[in-house]
Amino acid sequence: MYKFTPKDYFLNVFEDKFIDRIPTFVQGVRPEFIQKYEENLFENYDGKLIYNPDFDAAIALGFDAKFAHLPSATCEQIEVTLDSGKKVKIGMSGHIPHFGHSYYSGGAIINLEIHEKLFGKDCENIIFPKPQEYKIQADFYKKISDIIFPVPCFGGLFDVIWQSMGFNLFAKEFKRKSNFIKKVIKDRSFVLKVQMEKLVEATGSEIGIVCILDDIAFKGRLMIKPEEFYEYFGYEYEKIVKIAKDAGLHVILHSDGNVSDVIPYLKKIGFEGLQGWEGGADPKYIAENYPDFIVIGFGDVSEILPFGSKEQIINHAKNLIDTFRETKHYIFGPSTVITGAIPYENIKIFIETAKLYGKY
Repeated sequence: MYKFTPKDYFLNVFEDKFIDRIPTFVQGVRPEFIQKYEENLFENYDGKLIYNPDFDAAIALGFDAKFAHLPSATCEQIEVTLDSGKKVKIGMSGHIPHFGHSYYSGGAIINLEIHEKLFGKDCENIIFPKPQEYKIQADFYKKISDIIFPVPCFGGLFDVIWQSMGFNLFAKEFKRKSNFIKKVIKDRSFVLKVQMEKLVEATGSEIGIVCILDDIAFKGRLMIKPEEFYEYFGYEYEKIVKIAKDAGLHVILHSDGNVSDVIPYLKKIGFEGLQGWEGGADPKYIAENYPDFIVIGFGDVSEILPFGSKEQIINHAKNLIDTFRETKHYIFGPSTVITGAIPYENIKIFIETAKLYGKY
């Protein structure tokens, strides 16, 4: 009898090929969870590990796949003066440096002058990874794909852009359709396009799939009207997605929140599915209305996984599987990363239920 690899489980969903159970996926496992439950994770685990902290916890928990890093463009830091008068250095992200915490502190690209000082007028300041860097990463991911399947990711457009500016300024400039916001969208799109071209040049279809990370929704609603997302970001994404798909890669999007209303546009762009679904979306609505759209996640990390009883966790897992089973386009997992707030036993119950109950 054929033994499916993690790569088989994940990619066969996209290619409508047979697998004997629903696959599992996790965005990642936070260091505080690993530190808190290191003994539980590894003391009695007798399977293969790759001795890489970015993957081993996900392997020990029983996941088939997880997000993985791809080399990204950079640029030299520049000094800017904040409204407070404080001078700080910013890099490619445009984020104001955070001191004493890891949370988003705001964006410093508040006008076209700062953007062009950072990027250059024609993006001449951008330093792109060499194709060989992508090849090295892809070779490593190929090597471990019989243990866990890495889903390589690039940062996207909408989320990256508003965070570089701060949401209030972004909303104001976007409403005005200013030359500033148009130039930022154009340049960020160019950077992502070149990264995708270099990835494809170096690796072809070798990695199988690429994910673009772009949070476009809050828990209850979208952060941007669907038609405006398509008009201002969709056209750029279409060109980028086409590069990947022409090379034989599958392409998905990651977003938190309720993205239900934008799915028709995501499909039009060429995205084959979405990972996330943290808060607001109705699984039954998605399964009934978009059975060909690949759904990855939907596990409740706000209430059920951190605080639920064993019975509640099992029922939640079964309900997700029952909802999506017939579509054969579902990959089971939590909607976001596993944090230290989620007990080890709860995750194990969640995954074991999926592997037992999710058989085809």
